[in-house]
Amino acid sequence: FKIDTLGQKLKTSFVLASWYGSNITDVNDIITEEDFETVTDGIHHLSIRDDKTKAYQLKLDYTLPLTKTSTLELGYQGNIRDVLSGYSISFQDFETQIWNDLPSNHHKMKYAQNIQAVYGMFNTRWKGIQLLLGVRGEYFCRNLTILDNDEAYPIHTYKLFPTLHMTKEFKKSYQLQASYSRRTNRPREWD
Repeated sequence: FKIDTLGQKLKTSFVLASWYGSNITDVNDIITEEDFETVTDGIHHLSIRDDKTKAYQLKLDYTLPLTKTSTLELGYQGNIRDVLSGYSISFQDFETQIWNDLPSNHHKMKYAQNIQAVYGMFNTRWKGIQLLLGVRGEYFCRNLTILDNDEAYPIHTYKLFPTLHMTKEFKKSYQLQASYSRRTNRPREWD
């Protein structure tokens, strides 16, 4: 929903997503001689992955005009993701064609991620220069637990992500821009 009073804007969104499913991969590699008829070896494996995922996202954005050329934006974003995943792999012996289904090749894991962030951004135009200055503060919590042996790999961090963009406009639609922003790349649960 959206509120606009005297140029002020408040935008919100909430997303709930879930996914339950399986992925089965059957790989059969056969190694032959140069004549492509004589089979010398082979690898056949079957892998199965089962996932149950729930994800929640809440976002709030507030914009306040300060002057005709300046605005202040404040916001919050929360992301929570829970995944229960099972993985198994079985190999078939090339000579005997018997499947080796070892318990050590079956694993279950739980992946929980919680990201809570607030941000502020100041946007203004001054002497033909468009300036955007912002910062995002973030709490990141991730816990990966291998359920077979209760191995846990937690991460809890607080970080700041500054942003600076400057744009100078010239005649004939030319412009020069300089930017700096700190970003992060988060691995997903299957990484």
